[in-house]
Amino acid sequence: MIDKELLKDSELFGALNDEQLDKIAALGTTQTYDTDAFVFHEHDPAASIYFLVAGRVAVLIDIGLSKRTNVFTVTKGDSFGWSAIVPPYVLTASAKCVEPSTIVSIDALKLRELLDEDQALGLKVFEKVTSLVSKRVKDTRLQLINLIHG
Repeated sequence: MIDKELLKDSELFGALNDEQLDKIAALGTTQTYDTDAFVFHEHDPAASIYFLVAGRVAVLIDIGLSKRTNVFTVTKGDSFGWSAIVPPYVLTASAKCVEPSTIVSIDALKLRELLDEDQALGLKVFEKVTSLVSKRVKDTRLQLINLIHG
C-alpha cells in the first residue's frame, strides 16, 4: 500500500476523489531504481502500471539489429506501462532509468478487477489512459520521423 497523496501527482489518477484514491493506493508499492536499471522490457507480460515519483525514465522501442531508440522520457507524475490494463497485456516498449528513480507500481491484475467492479472509476481511468496512449503514439511517430530523416 502507498500513501494516496502520491497518486494525486499522477496523470492517470490525479483527478480521482479520495475514496477512489484509497482503493488504488491499496494496490501500490514504491520502488527505487538505479541509473541504467530496467523497470521492464518490451514484449514481456505487463504485470504492473507505473508512475514516476522522482527521477527520469526513458521509454525505448526495439528498432531491430539489437538497437533501441528512445521515444519518450518519463518525468515526475507521468504514467507508463499502460499496456498492463489494455489487452493483450503485453508491454509495447522497454523502460530504463536514466537517473536514480522512485517509481510507484500498481498491480495490474488487481487494478483491472477494481476497474471492472467500480465502473465509474474504470471510466475515469480509461479516459485518462486513452489520452495518454494518443499522446504517446504522437510522440513515437515524431521520434521515428526524426530517426529516419534526422
